[in-house]
Amino acid sequence: MNQLFTYRYALILGVFLLTGNLYACSTFSSKDTSEYKPSVSYVKDQNSLSTSSDTILSKSKSVSSNTTHQYVINSSQSLTSIEVTPTPNLTQAALPQAPIPLPSKDPSSAPDKPVPFPIPTEPIVTKAPTKPTPTVSPNNSILSPAPDNYIPTTVPIETFNALKVRGVTITLGESTDSIKKKLGRPNRIDDTEYDFDYYIYNNDYKNLLFLAIQSDKVVGFYTDSIDFTYHGVTYGSSLDRVNSEFDKSFPLDEVLTHKTEEYTIKFLLDKIGSGEVVGIYLLSNSVKIDDYSEAVMRNVELMVYDLTNSVRARNSVPIMSWSSSAAISSRKHSINMALNDFFDHINPHGKTPGERMKEEGIAYRSYGENIVAGYGTAILSTHGWYNSSGHRKNLLNADYRYLGVGFTYEPESTYKTYITQNFYRQ
Repeated sequence: MNQLFTYRYALILGVFLLTGNLYACSTFSSKDTSEYKPSVSYVKDQNSLSTSSDTILSKSKSVSSNTTHQYVINSSQSLTSIEVTPTPNLTQAALPQAPIPLPSKDPSSAPDKPVPFPIPTEPIVTKAPTKPTPTVSPNNSILSPAPDNYIPTTVPIETFNALKVRGVTITLGESTDSIKKKLGRPNRIDDTEYDFDYYIYNNDYKNLLFLAIQSDKVVGFYTDSIDFTYHGVTYGSSLDRVNSEFDKSFPLDEVLTHKTEEYTIKFLLDKIGSGEVVGIYLLSNSVKIDDYSEAVMRNVELMVYDLTNSVRARNSVPIMSWSSSAAISSRKHSINMALNDFFDHINPHGKTPGERMKEEGIAYRSYGENIVAGYGTAILSTHGWYNSSGHRKNLLNADYRYLGVGFTYEPESTYKTYITQNFYRQ
């Protein structure tokens, strides 16, 4: 039975390729009020925060939940200061490296020996793990998995080679020397869980571009740039346009997957909003899964940060600065969930996101948390959040100024991959 608790004089916290067999996501947000009344409430269910849009998504099973919390600040309580790293610069050296040691005997320890990532499979929807709580939810919609609507192609392969983006044309198989002449040096080069590196062009979040580079040649890309064009499909194209250009009959979904002999193309759509194309993700069928080294896991965190700011920029919301402290808090929670086999904003010790953030020295006026498990890639995980109203609310909350992201891969855990986002405003 759910119980409603009211606390006074206190702050409250709130909370390609698909990978693994299971995946899940959840959101948690808190908001202060201008009246600063010393009261707050949240719903608790069987020692975990009761959520709305709680949904399990998986090939065999998976989970999703949305939770919104409100809190107010006692006007007599002062906030402590926190050291926050500024928005990552455009050079590799200036980006947060997050070399954060974690206790070896604690649930917050990172996996010592990452192993090859499992071949991704498509999940199905199963029942929710907990009873939704409409009274604290912005929306009771179900977060659907990133689907894999594969329909074999009859379009000639050569027509799939060119992407127009950032005022230039990028060709699959093009050399890195040619790419650098057109776009300049990348702002960051990220090792990935695949056998290629990403050239990250993130100096303009409205024109974010990841180029997959293998043996000094382009073998794929991701972009949600507002100026991209690929095979007649552009940012903002309708579902009808996609179907017309590819001679298909895709239904409206988060991800439309189209395969050729050489490439797998995923069109990312705003399913719960405009229904239009908001990104494209293409990889050569020759690429292979490698492993999740410590460096790769940190790179996933930075990619989620970039993707989140891209979503905000494209929706005219101010971008956020990177917070190393929030990244530590997020990373510890992701590792804790993986090693202790739970998926919730409240950990087994009863600590809320706000309490976990305070432990890292963060003083906040408002905060939020999104979690996801089993989606694998930074791209599909962030897009999954974007297509859930509760998670999108956190992604686009203009009140938040700082973001930290924590990712872990634990091959023996239920969902394999776990990502936590902690947002806040001081």
